[in-house]
Amino acid sequence: MRSRRDELWLLLGSLVSGLAALTFILASSRSLGLNQFRQIIQIWTIWALSAGGLGFSVQQHVIASAGAYRSVFHSLRSHGTLRVTVPLMSGVAVVTTIWRTEIFGSSSAIWPLFATLIPLGCAATSTTRGLWAARRKFRFVAFLSALENILRAAAALVLWIFDAGPASFALAILLGFGVALLAPRSSLGVEKTTQPTTQMHGATIAGLLAYATLVMSPTIMAVKSVNILETSSTFILLALLRTPYQLSLSLVPKFAADRKLGNNRTRGDNRISRSVLQSVRRKWALLFYVVSGIVAVTLGTPVAVQILFGNIVAVSVIQSLLATTTTAIAVVNILLVVAAAAARLDRQLITIWISATGLGVAYIAMAPAVSLTSMLCTVLTVELGVATGLFFILHRHSVPLYVGVSCPTPDPGKWTIAD
Repeated sequence: MRSRRDELWLLLGSLVSGLAALTFILASSRSLGLNQFRQIIQIWTIWALSAGGLGFSVQQHVIASAGAYRSVFHSLRSHGTLRVTVPLMSGVAVVTTIWRTEIFGSSSAIWPLFATLIPLGCAATSTTRGLWAARRKFRFVAFLSALENILRAAAALVLWIFDAGPASFALAILLGFGVALLAPRSSLGVEKTTQPTTQMHGATIAGLLAYATLVMSPTIMAVKSVNILETSSTFILLALLRTPYQLSLSLVPKFAADRKLGNNRTRGDNRISRSVLQSVRRKWALLFYVVSGIVAVTLGTPVAVQILFGNIVAVSVIQSLLATTTTAIAVVNILLVVAAAAARLDRQLITIWISATGLGVAYIAMAPAVSLTSMLCTVLTVELGVATGLFFILHRHSVPLYVGVSCPTPDPGKWTIAD
């Protein structure tokens, strides 16, 4: 019963976070207008990319390495965290500096600076949630997830009242990273593990590319000099429809902690390990019921965005359906990525994601013109290609998506989810 309540709290925290994010976007767009809002679009896009990529990998790393890190700072300066955070910061710095006029519509150096700080803040908040999840304080993890965007939304509403400029709204995005100050003290109990700190290359790259396909469209469209109306429409449409994806990601720390707990207690005892995995199966069933309901609601997106955002958005029913289908496949891909990562199929995971996204980027780069519809079709194709590839790899390596009591005893020489 406690486990089910924890899951509901995580879902609730993610839902509140999504509503707070929508409030921030609504307040900033209404306050700034179409031309100045483009800068917030790009800063928020970089935050979403960093939060998705680092949130998945750093949280998993901290949870699986329970007891290895005493604090947020200890984790941030660790070799494992630096290896994923520094390259992302460097990449963001280079891209936003070279193309800052195209991306932000401004030659000011303040925008690349804001953008470069975001991955560091995301690593800090991901570590904080990972430290609490390792202590199985999932309600507080949910609270932190909600609080991060509540701080941003509250700041945005105040800035809207005072008619502040875009730089102030960008600072409001950075304000959300203040939740890292609520990290647990090192003296608080954590279940020790005998395993070393984990490698997270596969999860990092897969998580980063998975989120990039869902959030980077506005930045790519800005570099391709697409008009601001289509760019803002793409941003708002994908931001609204990322809610099911965010709800799915909110339960990943719980799954990781359950698997770690099951493995630590039951090395060589398949019965309890299978019980843990049966629990995971029920969680995914619950999750997909929730996601299905949310996706059904998003079919009314064109009307909703017109009411909320007025003339800065133009979305058709076909575009909404493309985005909804893409989101549904992306949610399925979370399950497939978790299964592949648990089976330690990092090389295959990386190959599939790089191949699919590489083809998508190549098409966009060579296309003479990019529109909202063509961008959505490209993202949908990438997600579908990844799903197909992961299904094939999991089947080839006999890795089940769900493991129940009928699962045979794992071969010690072969990795399965139960390992």
